[in-house]
Order: sequence, then C-alpha cells, then structure tokens
Amino acid sequence: MIKKLIKTVIIFWLLIMILVLGGMKYYKGVVTHPLKNIKGTEKFEIKQGYTLNNVLNSLSQNKKMKNLFIIKYYISKNNLSAQLKLKPGVFKINDDMDIEKLLASMNKTKEVLPKDVVKITIPEGFKIDQIAAVLEKYEIISKTSFIKSIKHYKLPSYIKKDTKRKYALEGYLFPSTYNIKKGASGESIIKMMLSIFEEKIRSIEETTGVVITSKKMDNIITMASVIEGEAKEEKERKIISSVFYNRLKRNMKLESCATVQYAIGKHKADLKPSDYRVKSAYNTYLYAGLPEGPICNPGEKSIEAAAAPDKTNYLYFVSENNGSHYFSRTYSEHLRAVRKYQDK
Repeated sequence: MIKKLIKTVIIFWLLIMILVLGGMKYYKGVVTHPLKNIKGTEKFEIKQGYTLNNVLNSLSQNKKMKNLFIIKYYISKNNLSAQLKLKPGVFKINDDMDIEKLLASMNKTKEVLPKDVVKITIPEGFKIDQIAAVLEKYEIISKTSFIKSIKHYKLPSYIKKDTKRKYALEGYLFPSTYNIKKGASGESIIKMMLSIFEEKIRSIEETTGVVITSKKMDNIITMASVIEGEAKEEKERKIISSVFYNRLKRNMKLESCATVQYAIGKHKADLKPSDYRVKSAYNTYLYAGLPEGPICNPGEKSIEAAAAPDKTNYLYFVSENNGSHYFSRTYSEHLRAVRKYQDK
C-alpha cells in the first residue's frame, strides 16, 4: 500500500515537473518567436491613434501571434513599452523576431501616404524662390502660382509690412518635412508652414527663456537668417550670433557675405569686388545695421542663436575652408587669420 502511494506521488511530481518544464519551454518559445503564420517578411499597419495594446490585439486577431497573454505579460514585466513611440504607418514583421525586435520594428514605421499626397523636405536656409521650385518639382503647385500667393497672403501681425522687401514672408516659412496634397493652394501651404513656425517659436521661448514678442520677432528672424547663411556647424551658431550683435553695438557694419548673395539674387562660390558694392538694402557691406529683412528661412537652431547668443568679445570671423570659422577679437588678428586661411 505504501509502495503504491509513493509510486503515485512520484508520478504526480514527475507530471508536475513535465508540465513546468513544458510550460517554461513554451513560454520561452513565445518570447523568442512570438509570431506565427508569417510568410517571409510581411508588413503590418499601425493606424492613427493606435496604442501598443491596439497593435498587439490587431496582430492577434489576424492570427499572427502565438499567445497574446504571454506577450503582453512579458512586455509589462520588463517595461519594454517605455521607449516605444508609435506612429501611424507600416512596419515589417517576420517569424525570426523575438519580442524586443518586434517592438523595435514597431518603432520604425514607414508612413503610408495617399497617392495624391507628397512628402517634401524644405532644408534650413532655403529662400522662398527655392521653396517654390521644390513645390513645382513635386507637382504640388507651380512656382508662379506659389509666388503669387506669397505676394498676396494676408500677413500675421508678427510679420513686418515692408514694401522694400523682396518677400514679406521670407524668413517665416519654417524649414521642415511636410505632407502636401498635389494641387494644394498656395495659401494653404503658407498657412501650414506658418503654423509650424509659430509652434517652433513657442518651443524656442521655452528652451531659451527669451520671450519673443511681435516687436522683437522681426529683428530676431532677420538675424537668424544671416546666421543660417553663415554657419556651417551647429556649435558655431551662437558664437557667430555674438559676433554680429557685438558689431551692431559698436555701430560696425555686419559685412556678411550671405547678405550680398541675397542682394545679387544668386549664389556664387566666390564673390567679386563689384558684388560687395551692389546697391541693395540687403547688402550689409554697404549699409549699417541688419539687412532690410530676412535673407532665407532659418531653422530652429539659428533662431535660438539669434534669441540667445553666446557672450564673447569676438568682432570678426573667417572661414577655415573646412566648415569651421576662426574667430578674432581685433582687426589685426583677423587679418592674420585671413592671410592664413584665405590668401592661398
């Protein structure tokens, strides 16, 4: 009787061990290979407003998951959703993925746009004429129609009305990536870009602690556009900003080559002496103070630099021909730098 009881107990515990080991093996299998019914690499869509639970539930409903409960438990237990930033679009899945790789793929969605919507990127420092050319290139709107909209757009209160400027909106069409429908009106495109500009100004105010009032706006954006035209490296933007502000305080001309480029209406690798003498309110070699208005559409870092420059004693800088600049406090030091880096 006792032998039979011992035998029963042993069998019972063996069964428990088998179940435990089997369960552990199954758990590990789900964790390392959570997906099923996948042929090679497939694409799965994250819809607008989807949370991680929505995506997991959708995968499960499409019979692509081995065990939804275990997968959710593992993600929660290891706090794997903390770094997840889901965006609408399509991500790739395959049956070799573990849970970590699955989540990583979810973080790399590729946006799916309607056929009549185009994604375009406006680089920092682009001028309105260049923006118009990009819009025409992607068959969104003709350059002529966009420029017409630029000239007739009702300006927000923070943009200075100045008939001497080439375009009143120059400087305020924020460089970024946009999804724009083919055939969109110039007015709707301008409104979209100004909306992003206003968002960025609020962000810059929080970052710098500087309140950019409507009264200050024009000078800051104009200065930012000059910085954008001169700076090649991000780390130098605030230093370049300080140079220009220091020169203004001393009633020195800014003497920015970028303003000459705008004044002559085209980019030149090498400016001629006659270019520096061109009569234009944008030419800071000829006229003191800021140029008549912004000379391009500056990015966020240049606007930050214009709003909150570094504190330096520099009055000059010259290109080192490698993207960097050499900064000088005195004219004699500047001349030595010019001879070193430019007179070759």
